[in-house]
Amino acid sequence: MGKRILFCGYDLENQEHRGIAFYSKAVIKSIAELGHNNYFLTSAGDGANEVIRELNAVRKLYDQQSHGIRSRYQKLFKFIISLFNQSSGFNTVKKSEFADIQDNRLNYLQYLQGFYNYEHFYDIITVHNRLFSKPFSINTTGFDYIFSTSPLFYRPSSVNTVNIQTIHDLIPLLVPNHPFGDNPKVFYKRVANIANHADIIVAVSHFTKQQIVRLFPQAESKIRVTNQPVPIYEEELKILENPDVEEAILRMNGVKKGEYFFYVGKLESRKNIGRLVQAYIAAEHRVEIPLVLAGDMGYGCDHLHGIFNAKKWQRKVMYLGYLDNLSKLCLIKNARAFLFPSLYEGFGLPPVEAMQLGTPVLSGNLTSLPEVCEDAAYMVDPHNLDEIIAGIVALGQDDGLCRQLVEKGYGRADFYSYENYKKTVADIFA
Repeated sequence: MGKRILFCGYDLENQEHRGIAFYSKAVIKSIAELGHNNYFLTSAGDGANEVIRELNAVRKLYDQQSHGIRSRYQKLFKFIISLFNQSSGFNTVKKSEFADIQDNRLNYLQYLQGFYNYEHFYDIITVHNRLFSKPFSINTTGFDYIFSTSPLFYRPSSVNTVNIQTIHDLIPLLVPNHPFGDNPKVFYKRVANIANHADIIVAVSHFTKQQIVRLFPQAESKIRVTNQPVPIYEEELKILENPDVEEAILRMNGVKKGEYFFYVGKLESRKNIGRLVQAYIAAEHRVEIPLVLAGDMGYGCDHLHGIFNAKKWQRKVMYLGYLDNLSKLCLIKNARAFLFPSLYEGFGLPPVEAMQLGTPVLSGNLTSLPEVCEDAAYMVDPHNLDEIIAGIVALGQDDGLCRQLVEKGYGRADFYSYENYKKTVADIFA
């Protein structure tokens, strides 16, 4: 008989689905296919009846205008209200049948049995993490497992509920000057709670496991490494097989098949974008194809606007901004090479995506990337400008090297297939 599993995953309520959201969808799907019954904890509001509560849950997971309470003060206000609101709490909602869902944003809904709604839950638990030493109590009566797809500061109310938490990386603790919302002290408290009280800790790479054990040695026996599957859907690959679609996307973005280098991801210091652009500028006269960058602008890269806007580098260093998933995959697939000299990754999905799509990869040789790429990428010291320059030139000029990396890349991408991933998830519940 299948177990009842409650999933927590605020990333599925974010406006844009990134690596953790893809991980969340994969683990929900795999556990459903193993015969268990999945429920998802949303921060949707209550309703007069079950139909309204279900619609609230789905809207929260889809409507891009409804995600999150942006202001820290609004979060605090909602938290205070929740302390005095006796009616606030968890409401279980059965889910309608969602068959043949075409929107990849919601395709995981078919693997859920229902929703577990608590209005503003993820904002409230964030404030709780900052204000209190004891974790937030989640009513898990009736659930065999509670499974968080990223670190959250909670404890299950029932001692009979197995507590599974996922740690993707320790970036807020180990990357200097990282500006995202996780205060290092607050994040440390959250991870320490997981290390001390979670029953099972899922790490997405052996590198992340090593980092956790280095800071929290008491957690070692609890950690299971599952990696991540490549988040590319078959229907997207079929669409990209249409040459007219492919040509339209390339033309819309101002590039030609095989005649550009490509990077996609957040443009931020941790990703080493400044040094990548610097290396490309030094190598440009030897490769004579543009460098194309895509993704949201992050911290430490504001100075790049001067290069993007400079007349000298127009059509040579191109910034496309955020791309939808199909355009992203199309540009990866048709690039001369995918360049990813990142300084720190907990896993590193983009290089594996490029390998599955048959594009040679240049990768940094630090943190998780040697584990993920092995010998299927041109590895460089991301701190060494000359090595990055040499890699760009080699991939721009050596067709034989590119073919060799493509063949090795297919094999490495196969290792991160969904079927292999599901086997590692099954081991957790064995």
